[in-house]
Amino acid sequence: MDISGIGSTTVSNNSGVGSASANTENFLRLLVTQLQNQNPMNPLEGHEFMAQLAQFTSVEQLINLNNSFQEMFEFQQLLGGSELIGKAVTYIDTDTGENALGVVQGAMPNGGSAMVVIENREIPLSYITGIYQYL
Repeated sequence: MDISGIGSTTVSNNSGVGSASANTENFLRLLVTQLQNQNPMNPLEGHEFMAQLAQFTSVEQLINLNNSFQEMFEFQQLLGGSELIGKAVTYIDTDTGENALGVVQGAMPNGGSAMVVIENREIPLSYITGIYQYL
């Protein structure tokens, strides 16, 4: 939804979540447009402005908290993958879809999830079906 002001200010509301700085900029544009186009006989009152600002700040902090949780989750996955180094595992082969057996050689992050290296191949951590002590 686009909100066009009397001047040249246009605010676009995208349904996706962007960075906190982009959201701050969008909020400030919307606020300026709202102030420019308010009814002079019924202006925005101070408590309404503060309520909007508080709501925006809450949403911004929730986005930041969500990003922190995502980073922590990714780290925990990587840590879990590193615990498997040197262990024999059964896994679903990404090429054949069949169960395979191999020794985990390493772990690495991959776009929000963890991968383990088995026989020089990157296998998603979620494809591990069993863990065994390698002797």
